[in-house]
Amino acid sequence: MHSPRLVRSAMILSLLFGALEARAQDVFVGAWNIHFTPDAASTQNGAKSFRDAALFHNNELSSEAFAMYGFHTVPYTVPTDAPSTFTASMSSSSQGTLQWTGRRDGARIVGTLEWVKPNGVVYKYTLSGERLPEDDS
Repeated sequence: MHSPRLVRSAMILSLLFGALEARAQDVFVGAWNIHFTPDAASTQNGAKSFRDAALFHNNELSSEAFAMYGFHTVPYTVPTDAPSTFTASMSSSSQGTLQWTGRRDGARIVGTLEWVKPNGVVYKYTLSGERLPEDDS
């Protein structure tokens, strides 16, 4: 029979290694330079192309461009059956909701963003980006 201390230590180590393994499998962790391109209907409604610096860290997604509109850092989901894809939803009390959907395509990230404004106008974008180099300083 194992001592309670040994069992507890084994459980803690198992949890730590599980967390490290999950992080190692998250192919999005890091900072990304993302370009957003509106579809034709969104362009007709006033949407414009733009660039953003997005950060995937600790299972959360933040967006520099959307933070200026009141969209805060949110959790993102990476399905276990599709570890190269993610989804995230952001909301702003004054600017509506964002639905992010993306996947890794080699070294790039590609996907879509749907922005539903409070007045019901929907902007749809394709997104494409590359990971920013890590700062080793």
